[in-house]
Order: sequence, then structure tokens, then C-alpha cells
Amino acid sequence: MLGEDLQSKYSIESTSEELWEVLSQLEQSKIELADKYHQSEKFNAFQLSNFEKYLQRDKGKPGEQNWRSQINLHQFRVNTARDQFRRSTAEFDEKIRFINQLLEEKKVADQRAIEATVETVSKDLSHFRLETAANFDAVAAQFQKQQSQLDNALAEHRAEINAKLQAIEHTVAQQQQWTEDLYGQFYSLKSDQQLLMEEYHRKQRDLNEKKYIEVDEGLCEFYRTVISKLVEVFVACKSLNSGMVVRDNYSQADKVAKYIALAGDHIPLPGASAVVGWIAKGAQFYADKVEGDRIATVSSLTTTTGEIDQLSEGIARGFTFKYEEQIRALPLPSCRLFGECIVQYTLRYLWGASGNDHHPSPSSSGDFITDILEGVHFVQFKSGLFNLTTHKIPCRIPGVTWSDEGIIKHCGIRTSSGRHWAGGEAKALKYGYCLARKELAQKLVMYKEPGRSPSRVLYLSEKQLARAI
Repeated sequence: MLGEDLQSKYSIESTSEELWEVLSQLEQSKIELADKYHQSEKFNAFQLSNFEKYLQRDKGKPGEQNWRSQINLHQFRVNTARDQFRRSTAEFDEKIRFINQLLEEKKVADQRAIEATVETVSKDLSHFRLETAANFDAVAAQFQKQQSQLDNALAEHRAEINAKLQAIEHTVAQQQQWTEDLYGQFYSLKSDQQLLMEEYHRKQRDLNEKKYIEVDEGLCEFYRTVISKLVEVFVACKSLNSGMVVRDNYSQADKVAKYIALAGDHIPLPGASAVVGWIAKGAQFYADKVEGDRIATVSSLTTTTGEIDQLSEGIARGFTFKYEEQIRALPLPSCRLFGECIVQYTLRYLWGASGNDHHPSPSSSGDFITDILEGVHFVQFKSGLFNLTTHKIPCRIPGVTWSDEGIIKHCGIRTSSGRHWAGGEAKALKYGYCLARKELAQKLVMYKEPGRSPSRVLYLSEKQLARAI
């Protein structure tokens, strides 16, 4: 690097990495120059010793003058090399001093930039806290209204059931005996009362979970993205299956209707009739949990308004809590992108489950939502129309870039009981842990850990694990 004009090539605008690299090269070159010079000195000393020996041997002889000339010439070369070494060392020192000066100036400039950034972030944080507080109050008011509706409906139904029970007890007191018909009515009402309370507690839990999601910006962005895209797909498939949309084969409209835009890709829609079948299956799943019309009024108070909304919301909420640990490590645009990627995987699962191809799939868990949450782990994108590329998902962890496939398939597993599973294809150090059943961990050939392994992803706090606001 001698002779190179560093002042015209490097300035305070250069990156610290470039300057540190140049400084390292200069110091290394200086060390190599010194090593080379010292080796040369040893050789020159050895040569001088030989010349002096020959001079003593030929002293007073015709060869004496020749050896004296050799010694003088050798001494001249030694002096020239020493002067050159000193000039080169001084040049290296000057260049090193220049680079160090730039680094020192950059340190001061960077410190100022950091202070300015901290001040900006502090102001933004204060503004964010005010917005968050306002948003929290709005969400709290909305959910308080829904909670009041739920409580009123419960009180109304309990009063109705209690009135019927009192009527039966009054009839028994008058007749002074229990008939088979009265026994049947009594136990039927008691059963209704029990189901009503179970449904109330389930709706209250759902309401609290939705409130927990809504007050967090990242979770809410992911959750709403998944809902909106799933509703778009389900409504499109239901419309196509109903015949409301008439298409000419091979027309441009026909091609458009078969795809949905997700994460920059055009994703083929699963068969319309197959998806409608899945919607019906999901609706039956919810109907079985509610058991008929006996608590229909309470059921209607859910924040969704129909079968499609209910299914989409259930799937979105399931994925939000499953990947909550990872979503919290994503900036807002990445939350939206990951939400669209999740819908891609869901459609791919529905496509395979509709019989379009034969990809590995877990056995049915008996829960429509759980089948989808676990089925995405077995999705293979390199198949048929779904020959898609992996999407990079920028995260907040310095020096780390995630992918949709990595988050979905390479997380460790944390069960609801707090057990941790790793091994198989899991990369828990990079991606952390997602919430799933131990049955899925066993299918993925994972092993149970004695405790959570170290990870670059922040653990969920006890409050977050309890989904408390």
C-alpha cells in the first residue's frame, strides 16, 4: 500500500468497516516490511563478516584492494536499505495516523448521530405511548361493550332457565311427587344451564384473547392480514362454487379468478367445491361445540358475523398464538408479509387435503383448526402449481434474516404445559419456539428437552404466556 494516496480515497464518509480493514492491512504490511528488513540485516552482517575475513587473509597481497572495494560497496547497500526502511516505516506511520484520525472523527460523528437518534427515538416512543394508550382505551371500550352484551345475554338466559326450574319445583311441591316427565324437564334444564355456562366461559376466553391481540400492533397486523386474506379466498371460492360468477374457459377473467396475490406471488386457489366443503366442515365443527340452538343468542355475540368470518378468525387467532414469539421479533411490514405467507401455506395445505396431490399430512386431530395449524408443517411447496420460492422475512435480531419456511418449519415446539421439544429439523437457536401439541413434535421426530435451550429470540414473559393485558 506504499505510494497509494489514501487521503483522496478515504474520508469521514467512508464506512467504519472499510477504515478498519485498511488499518489492519497497513499494520500487517508494516510488520511484514520490518520482518523482511531484519532478515536482510542478518544476511548483510554475515556477508560483511566474510568480506572482513577474506580481507585479513589477503592483507598485503594484490587481492586486498578488491576486498576493500567489496566492503565499501556492501556498506553503501546496507545504508541505502536502512534509509529506505526508515522512509517506508515513516510512510506507513503517516498512513496509519491518518486512518486512526478518520476513525476518531467518525467515532465523534457516530456518537452525535447516536445521540440524535436516541433523542428521535425517545420522542417517537413518547408519541407511540400516547397513541398506544389511546388505542388501548378504544379497544378496551369496544371489548367492554361486547363483554356487557355477553353478560346481559347470560343473565337473561339464566333467569329464563331459573324461572322454568322454579316452576318445576313449584309443580312438584303442589303434587308432592316427582313424575318421570318432571324429572326429564328438570335434568334437561340443568343440562342447558351447564352448557350455557360452558359457552359463556368459552366466549369470554375468546373475547379476552382477541383483546390481547388487538392491543399489540404487531400481533394485530398479522392477525388482521390472515383474516382478510382468508376471507377473500373463502368468499371467492364460495362465489365460484355457487355459480354467481360466470366465466368463459381460457379467458383472462378465468385465469385471474383462479389465483390470489399473496406476498408478491400469484397463488392458485384450491378447488372451489373443495374449499366450500372445508367451510362446511368447519361450520359443523363449531356447531358441534355449541350444540344446537339452545344457546344461539349467546353464540351470535361473537365478533365474527358468519361461518366464513368465524373460520377465518379462528385460523388467524390460532396462528397468532402459535407464532407469537416470532411475530414479536418482526417489524410491522414483516408481520404483514408473514401473515400473507401463512395464508399461502394454508391454501397449499387445503389444496393437498382436497386430493390434488399426495404430500405428507398429519392424521386428523378431531379439531378443524388444529388440523390446519399442524398441517402447514408438512406442506411441500415444490409440487405442481405450487412451485414457489421462499420469502425472506426481515426481523429485529441483528445480523439475522428469517424466511417464511424457516419460521413455519424450523421452530422448536413449546407445549401449553410448558414443555419444550427440539431436534429433527428444528433450529431453535435461530427461530425460537412455537406453540404446538406434543403429538406434532413426535411426528416431527423431536425430543423432549429438560428445559428451554438458548435462543436468539426473546422468551415470552409470564404475563404474555398467560395472555394478560
